[in-house]
Amino acid sequence: MGIGGHSGDAQGDEQFEIDDARTVDEIYSMILSENLEPVMSEYIYV
Repeated sequence: MGIGGHSGDAQGDEQFEIDDARTVDEIYSMILSENLEPVMSEYIYV
């Protein structure tokens, strides 16, 4: 097999969870509990 070749079926990356059952409110509260400021914005003008 040469450089950049692939063998077998592609394997998924198990580094990150793709299923998070927490609500936005739960995550917002967790961020506040770390003395951080949650920013709910689609974009920020600079």
